Amino acid sequence: MNKSSISAGKNHCGLAALAVTLALSFCRDAFAQCQMCRTALTNSVEGQRWALGINQGILLLLAAPFIIAAWIALAIYWPQLVTIEAKRRTQLRQSFSRKCTSALQMFRA
Repeated sequence: MNKSSISAGKNHCGLAALAVTLALSFCRDAFAQCQMCRTALTNSVEGQRWALGINQGILLLLAAPFIIAAWIALAIYWPQLVTIEAKRRTQLRQSFSRKCTSALQMFRA
């Protein structure tokens, strides 16, 4: 198995994780609170209006650490990604140059 197939597999895993996260974030059960908070908010008419805001606040507080961790991981991994891509482009250019040279030699002969 070569490096390109491994990196392609990693990209697919990341996309799958993103899809699952987005799917779960729109589930009705994802907008849940602890039972005491839910009971206190849903017993009053005014509390029912507040319940949606509380749920969204909980999800916002939950998402913030993951966003920060992803940003830090990207900051660490980005230079390596740029280096790998530059090496790949150099190899492609060299390969293309060799193929063009051999094709020209065959054409001239």
